[in-house]
Amino acid sequence: MQAGDADTNATVAGSLLGAYLTDTGLPGHWVQHLRDGAWLAQKTKCAGSLLGFGGTYDPTNDPDVLIDGGKGAFTPEELNRRYDELMCEVGRRVNDGLPLPGSRGPSGKGGKGEKDGCIVC
Repeated sequence: MQAGDADTNATVAGSLLGAYLTDTGLPGHWVQHLRDGAWLAQKTKCAGSLLGFGGTYDPTNDPDVLIDGGKGAFTPEELNRRYDELMCEVGRRVNDGLPLPGSRGPSGKGGKGEKDGCIVC
């Protein structure tokens, strides 16, 4: 618990408390606003099974462990849209003088350098 900020510590503490008490032991106002609570409860049961706390888990029936996360393959239109969005973001960063993701520039500090913005396909 040495991340240095309260929200990270609260996240860790809340996660541990939730794992210990389960959703039935947590205050109702915490659980009622939990996004994707049913999915999370199922994943918790799966984790418990894998850790030897009982229950069963069959990964062949779990779409979340598929290579596509159970979302299905992209259509050519979706792939083209995602590519276009990426190229727009790259163009915006180059034109704004921002470093590209993963780029640090020649100075090592980020920013615009001689090769920043060069995309090799």
